[in-house]
Amino acid sequence: MTGKIKKVTYSLTAILIVALLMIVGVRDNLVKSAKISQSEFLNIECSSVNTVESEDAPLGVAEEFTFIMPEISHDLTLMFHTSHSFVEVYMADELVYSVKASPDIAFAKTTSGLWNTIHVCHESSGKEFRVIVMPVYEGFLSQNVDFILGDAREFLLQDIRNSVPELVVTTLAVLIGLIFVILGIYFRYKTKSAMNIISLGMFSLSIGVWRFFEFSFLSLILKDKTVFVYYISLTMLMISMIPLLESVKKKFRPNWQKLFDSLALIISLTSIGQLALQLFGVISLREMLKVTHLTIIASLLLIMVCLVAQLIKPAEGEKRKFDFTFVLVTGIALDLLLYYVTGSTIVLMLSIISIIIYVISEVVRFVVIYTEKEAKLLSSELKLAQNETELAQARFTTMMSQIRSHFIFNILNAISGMCKYDPEKADRTIVHFARFLRSNIDIMQNDDLVHFNNALRHIEDYVELEQVRYGDKIHFETDIQIDNFVMPPLVIQPLVENAIIHGLVPKRDGGTITLRTKKDAENIYITVEDNGVGFDDKMNISEKSIGLQNIRFRLEQAVKGSVKIESIVGLGTKSTIIIPREEAEQCD
Repeated sequence: MTGKIKKVTYSLTAILIVALLMIVGVRDNLVKSAKISQSEFLNIECSSVNTVESEDAPLGVAEEFTFIMPEISHDLTLMFHTSHSFVEVYMADELVYSVKASPDIAFAKTTSGLWNTIHVCHESSGKEFRVIVMPVYEGFLSQNVDFILGDAREFLLQDIRNSVPELVVTTLAVLIGLIFVILGIYFRYKTKSAMNIISLGMFSLSIGVWRFFEFSFLSLILKDKTVFVYYISLTMLMISMIPLLESVKKKFRPNWQKLFDSLALIISLTSIGQLALQLFGVISLREMLKVTHLTIIASLLLIMVCLVAQLIKPAEGEKRKFDFTFVLVTGIALDLLLYYVTGSTIVLMLSIISIIIYVISEVVRFVVIYTEKEAKLLSSELKLAQNETELAQARFTTMMSQIRSHFIFNILNAISGMCKYDPEKADRTIVHFARFLRSNIDIMQNDDLVHFNNALRHIEDYVELEQVRYGDKIHFETDIQIDNFVMPPLVIQPLVENAIIHGLVPKRDGGTITLRTKKDAENIYITVEDNGVGFDDKMNISEKSIGLQNIRFRLEQAVKGSVKIESIVGLGTKSTIIIPREEAEQCD
C-alpha cells in the first residue's frame, strides 16, 4: 500500500467518522416524555414478566414487566437499565414515561445503553406500574431488567464508586495515549521513527475512549446523548486496529510488513463501508459489530503468527527474546472470548491493562533506542570533527611540502640566472612559479574538490619548475581519456614529485613520467607511472611515508577514494588513484 493510498483511505475514514458524530452529536438522541414531575433505594420485585406483541415495537414483540409501587413516604426515583430498547412506562394504565430514538436522526434506530429515571411521588404508593421494553435488535430480547427505587444522585455516585478500579485504568489508558501522541509529535522533528510512538498513542487513546464510553453511569450524566456516546465507542473500537498494525509492523521483516499494510487497508475500507451503511440507514454499526470483531481477530492472528514465526526463526543477527506484544494479544483475545461467553463488555479490563503494559514497554524501548542513537550521533559528530581537523592538518602538511624553502630558493636562483642569458624563459618560469604558488595559497584557504583540469594545470606548472632545475632528465607525458570529474586538490602532485625525486633524478639518464586517466563502470583511475630506479615494494615504503598517508586519508575522507603503489627495482614505479564514479562525477 503506497503512502498516497494510505492517506486518502485514512482521511476518508476520518471524514465519515466526523460526519457521523457531528450529525448525532448536535441533535437530541432520544425523545422522552414524563407526566410525573421529575426530581431519591429499594429493589422492586415484578409480579409478572410477559412477552407481548406490539405494533409500536421495532421487532413487533416486547417484554412487559408489572409491579406494584411499594409504600413510600417521600418522593423517590424509579431507575432501571435497558440496552438498545424503546421504553414505555404506565402507571394505572396511564402513560407516564416513554423513550425512543429521535426521528431527527433518521439513520439511528437505537437508544444505546440507557439508565431510565422516573421521578415517583409518594402519592403513587400502591399503584400498578407496567414497563414495556421494546428491543431494537434481536440479541436484546428477554433482557433482565432490575427496578431500583431511590435517590438518583446517590445512585450515580455509588455507580461511579463501584467503577473506580476500571475507571482509573481506563482513564490511565486515555492519558497515556494523549501523552504519547504529543511526545510523538515532538519527537517527529527529531527522528522519523517517532511515527511508531504516535501510532502507539493513537491505539491506546482509541481503546481507552472506547472503554470509557462503555461505563453505564455516563447515561445518567449525558441523559440525552447516549446514542452519540455509543457511536463514539463503536467507531473507536472499529478503527483501533489500524494504529496498532502500523506500530507493530516495524518489529517484523519487510516482506511481512506488507501483510500488515494490506490488513490495515482492508480494515480502513471495511470501516468506510460500515460508516457509509450507518449514515445511509441501511444497517447499523451495532448490527455489524461481528464484522468489527472479525477485523480484530484477524489482526491478532496476524500479529501472533508473526511473533511465533520470529521467535522460532529470528532474523539474521537477532536473538530470541520475549516481546510484550504477546501480553497485548493475549489480553485482547481473552476479553473478546469473555464477551461472547458473558455477552457483556463490563469485564473487558484485561485489554486495557495489557494495552497499558504494552504501550509503556514500547515507549521505554523507543526512549532507550532513541538515547542510544543520540549517543552514537554525538560520537559520530565528535569523530567527524576529529576527521575534519586531521583532514585540515593533512591538507596543510601536503601544501607546505610543495612550497618548502629550498624548493623556492632553487627556483628563484634558477630564474635569476635565466634573466641574464634567457629572459624569455625566465619570464615563462615566473608565470609558472606564480601560478603554482597562487594555487597552493588558494588551497590553504579553501580545500573544496577541484576539477581535474585545474589539478592537471597545477601539475604541469610543477613539472615545468622541476625541469628548470633538472633539465632533460625529466620528461612528462599525458594520456587523458577522461577529464570531466572532480577530486581533492594536491593528491596527484605529491605522486609526481616522488616519481621525479626518488625515481628519475637518481637515474643517470633520467626518464619519463606518464600521467593517465581512464574509467570503468564503477571507478575513475588516475595513474602516475615512471621508468625510474624503482624500489622493492615488499619493503612497504609507501606505508611509512607521511605524504602518502596524507594522500590516502584525504582521498578516503573527501571522495571515498584510495591509492595503490606498485614498484619494481630498476623498472620504475606506478601509483594509481582510484575514485568511485558516483563521487568523482559530481560535476555532471
